[in-house]
Amino acid sequence: MGDDKIFGYEWEEIRRAQQGGRLGVAVVSTSPKPCATEADITLLVTEGEQWLRLHKYDGVLDRLKNSGIIS
Repeated sequence: MGDDKIFGYEWEEIRRAQQGGRLGVAVVSTSPKPCATEADITLLVTEGEQWLRLHKYDGVLDRLKNSGIIS
């Protein structure tokens, strides 16, 4: 397919990845992981981790996990 690339990958690499293989080069994110905010910690203390999971507060849970507050 020539110079046609998607996010820097050749079509053949993408097909291989779709079949369960690996891409030739790993995509690395340079974005820092967000840390828990005061509001996140307040929610955890007042409502609890199970309540956050039940009500699908996934963003809050991710930030708490990234900060090492929950596992």
